[in-house]
Amino acid sequence: MDQLILVIVAVPIVLYSALLFAFFIVLKKEIEKIRNDIRQINQKPALPPKKSKVDSVPIKKPDRPVSNIEKQSNEVIVSICRNKASKKYFLYLEDVDRDHSKMITPEGKIKNLSYDLFDEIEEEKLSVLIGTNRLSIEQIEAFNSISPGTKVIPHKKEGGSELGPKGNENLKDYLLPVLQLIYDGYDYKEAFHIVKDHLDVRYTTVSAQCTRSLGLTTDEFVLIAKDKRIIQLLKDKFPNREDVIERELPQAILS
Repeated sequence: MDQLILVIVAVPIVLYSALLFAFFIVLKKEIEKIRNDIRQINQKPALPPKKSKVDSVPIKKPDRPVSNIEKQSNEVIVSICRNKASKKYFLYLEDVDRDHSKMITPEGKIKNLSYDLFDEIEEEKLSVLIGTNRLSIEQIEAFNSISPGTKVIPHKKEGGSELGPKGNENLKDYLLPVLQLIYDGYDYKEAFHIVKDHLDVRYTTVSAQCTRSLGLTTDEFVLIAKDKRIIQLLKDKFPNREDVIERELPQAILS
């Protein structure tokens, strides 16, 4: 009889101990899970810092003599395009009509040439082109003769409309639509082409409105668009349009 009583008393104690042990095991796992979640949150990479100036492009020192334009053109941005046949670079000056552009040939001659003969326009600092030998001395001299002093493209301080060809606005019609497309997953060339077709303008026009108007090369534009620094640049350039920039580019503002 005494043994039966001991068994009856011992069973609840054993069960209680087992349940208590199981409870502490589950509690320990939950605490460890919470610690891991906190650790992952703390390790989340921070957004890239906003900078007022884009990263500088390394400049290779030229191994041949050039005209005095080199000393004056560190921040001059020009348009170039490579001939599909010769693979040589031509200096793009302006559109003549929808099919022809005025260019400076490697021989230093200014000609109206078919746009179809060339790859797409690129924007680059003149000093970089000189340093990497992509332009001939004759091209540099020809450019120097039609651009005395090689003035840097001015940056407007006011938040004006800055109308471009056909009355299109720099910010509303070019920059914001292109950036929206880039943040939606298109690469910059696709974005330029879509906006070009929508506005019925040349690809070179869209490219210039998104790069030279901001004092940027194409590579610099793509770089600061991807890391979102371009948002601050736009706010600095268009201080009276900050609300429009934030409203039209929520992907960049909230990410």
